Amino acid sequence: MFKRKPFPVLFFRDIIYFPMTWRFTNDAFGWNTAWDQVNGYRISACGSLSETAEQRNKEQLVQNNLINGGLLAVSGDWIYTNPSSSTPSLARWSIDGSSRMKLSDDNARSINVVDDWIYYTV
Repeated sequence: MFKRKPFPVLFFRDIIYFPMTWRFTNDAFGWNTAWDQVNGYRISACGSLSETAEQRNKEQLVQNNLINGGLLAVSGDWIYTNPSSSTPSLARWSIDGSSRMKLSDDNARSINVVDDWIYYTV
């Protein structure tokens, strides 16, 4: 039996890196992934989900975020994180990377998003 090891989300030079594990790509973000020797690693977004599947995915996102120490939370089209250890804050980034907004100067940890509410510790 293989021992499960945690794969942390990393913050380096104001960039968020997360491992391309099944838990992140499929469970957290709902992406389809594929690999072959000609095209390499491919990622594509999944189609729309049923209400029940959406609820399951939302619950899985909350659970995955708590497992990772709450360093990154995903809700809808937004990623919530404390992007830099040198200048602590709480920021919201669009998933496609086109938009970023600073929400507070708090050194946010244990970040969690439920519906329209953002919860975190300082």
